[in-house]
Amino acid sequence: MDRTTTYLQYVAGLQLHLLQHDDDHIKDTYAALRHALWHAAEIARHDPESILHDLFSVDLANLHTDALTAFVLHEFAWTHLARAASAIHTRPNLKLWERAAMLLGICRSGAAAPPEMLLNQIGYGPHIHAMVHDAFRATVRLGDRAAIEAVLRQRLCIAERPTVQRVLIDLATEHAIDVLALDEVAEWLPQADRDVALALLRYCTVHQMTDLIPLLRGLLARHSDPLICLALADTLRLLGDPAAPVPARVAPAGSADGLVIVQCMLQGQIARPGNGNSGGLSVFLNTLGTALATLPEIAHVYTLVLQPATDEPLLPIAADAKHTLVPLPLYLEHEPMPADLLANEYALQYAIEQTLPALGIQPDLFHLRFSDSGSKAALAAARTLGSRVVFTLTPDPHRQLAPWFNRTTLNDSERAELIDKLYKVYIADTLVASVDGSIAMPTRAGTAYLGAYFPQLTADPRIQHKPLRVIAEGIALDVQHPAAAATERHLVEQLYTAAPGYCLDPALRDQPIVLSVGRLNPVKQQPLLVEAWASSGLWQHYQLVLVEAISAIPPTPSSRCSTRSPQLWHGIRRCRGGCACKVPSVTPKRACSNRALCAGCLPPPRIYMCAAASKKSLALPCSKRWRRGWWCLVRSGAACRAILCRERMVFWLIPAVPRPWRTIWCSA
Repeated sequence: MDRTTTYLQYVAGLQLHLLQHDDDHIKDTYAALRHALWHAAEIARHDPESILHDLFSVDLANLHTDALTAFVLHEFAWTHLARAASAIHTRPNLKLWERAAMLLGICRSGAAAPPEMLLNQIGYGPHIHAMVHDAFRATVRLGDRAAIEAVLRQRLCIAERPTVQRVLIDLATEHAIDVLALDEVAEWLPQADRDVALALLRYCTVHQMTDLIPLLRGLLARHSDPLICLALADTLRLLGDPAAPVPARVAPAGSADGLVIVQCMLQGQIARPGNGNSGGLSVFLNTLGTALATLPEIAHVYTLVLQPATDEPLLPIAADAKHTLVPLPLYLEHEPMPADLLANEYALQYAIEQTLPALGIQPDLFHLRFSDSGSKAALAAARTLGSRVVFTLTPDPHRQLAPWFNRTTLNDSERAELIDKLYKVYIADTLVASVDGSIAMPTRAGTAYLGAYFPQLTADPRIQHKPLRVIAEGIALDVQHPAAAATERHLVEQLYTAAPGYCLDPALRDQPIVLSVGRLNPVKQQPLLVEAWASSGLWQHYQLVLVEAISAIPPTPSSRCSTRSPQLWHGIRRCRGGCACKVPSVTPKRACSNRALCAGCLPPPRIYMCAAASKKSLALPCSKRWRRGWWCLVRSGAACRAILCRERMVFWLIPAVPRPWRTIWCSA
């Protein structure tokens, strides 16, 4: 029996032991594997090269090893090989998952790797590029800077693909390495691809190439790309050009006393919380920032946001007297998506490092909420700015991996998805190890659910001493003013007096209410909800109220329901008078409608239907309503149970098919 088989059996035995004897802490097979590998570290330290050799030379499929375990074992072996400072040699023609496992292992090791080997990985996609950036930091810190500079310059001279050029330029920019002379930048910039041009402008700023100011002025006057023009104007200002456009982004005056806090909302439109694709998180962070700013020990709260660039300057928005939204110049033409954060991770880090000082913002504390590329970029920027960092710690990337066990064959898209999830696990581990403290949200088991996926919380002395505070997720709001209460009563009255076909029959005022709130989106399943309510006969006993989140300038309710959701409109037509489709035109009115419907002025029993399956979408809306006597029906799932399992007024819907509302109500 070779060493690899013994090694895998040892790990499998540990997994089985942990699953059988530690059920309160180990929730699934992936959690058990994490703990098993933590305990198996001594084997890897003893002979890392042999383990790596065996993993490469043995057909893992013959050992009945699934794709997820194979990836994690390769990553684990590379981590200890790099830590042992053994010679790192890669085989030709690596598969993408093997390349990703190798780079993640090197990143986790914190050791220097040969710069030639790292630069050879560029060109295999944004995940690989982000890993190269991380591994390159240790290589620059621990290696021969002159040799690294020579290798980087040589690679840039022969690079032909714009994607590769951009990554190489950003590596040089991040570490202030001189790979391009001023005349080389001047020759390249006017003809460069957009992404390469943006990277060159970052390089100009970090290297303070003030002699290029006349060239940049000329490009600004004649360039046809509005995004490049925006970047040119910002670069001229950062280089100190006296003729640069007057900066529109001015930091608001704040109190000199107290903490300055920065939080990140890098997806969705927090300036219009609850509208469009912003979802519940924008509502939460907007309200959280404003609530924190009311505390006397807080001087100011800044929420960093991303938005599509236009030919207008990115203006800070005063959300409240001491809460300001700060747009970052990432120069995107569209709403930022997770893929954009990944592909622009260093550009985002650069934007934070340049924008906050330019606005006079000196943050004391960064608050990070997600295990994603945006949080990793913000962490690096916070360290450059000398700020402390706290992290809201959840095992969301980890518990999504359990279904991947026992899958030995994956197609290309599935492998890409697996790499993305494991990269987020790596980010979570990086944040836990690097931040100054973490915040956890409480469950009945306290923080035991975190220990299931993060063995380092209790086993790593470097992390044990860091504070971990359990704080309930929720915001205490101010007492309502009488005028607001009157407005809410008026909005409830509109449920019975709006346009015919979209309001409730006044004769049904004594019937109880079923309420569903959320943006019109397939994941919210409003058409199925209406269909189930109508076809099950429940419409004869319960009224149904839908409050939809939409854009600031919406179409009419009729056109919206008939064109974008014909099933929803059909359901309303069949049961006219029993269903109200409320579409508030602006966010403040929608928030007021929600408070009004939640306030208890409707006849009991009141039922709230929540189709969401994530904690951030459940915690606030459900907690507000059950505390006022509503019964909440939610979809069953690990994320839901983690936040709601302790409440008596929550009923779990366990759908047998992907259409839960129809299945449950029609069979009732």
